[in-house]
Amino acid sequence: MKIPYMNKMMLKSVNEDASSRGVASLVPKKVELLPEGTLFPIVFTMIHNDRDIRCVIALEEDKTGTVDLTVDRFNLLPTFDTETQESYIPPMSEHTDKRRKRRK
Repeated sequence: MKIPYMNKMMLKSVNEDASSRGVASLVPKKVELLPEGTLFPIVFTMIHNDRDIRCVIALEEDKTGTVDLTVDRFNLLPTFDTETQESYIPPMSEHTDKRRKRRK
């Protein structure tokens, strides 16, 4: 099973994007209080409003939060494979190509 995850910097970025688009996002001050160096796994996803993927993210041992990501952004998240115990981080070229396409 592959589990997508984010670090704090990624979470701040996707949260700002979600907030600016008026979809589900976290309270920015609460994101700031999250510890640095922690990986936040996405524990549940579903297609939402035909454009976004609604993600439930484990923030602390017993706390979760919900953020809507575009499909493109979701597909750029790193994943952890529970069977092989390996992480996959999409190459930077995939990140840059997606950004270039959006700017056009």
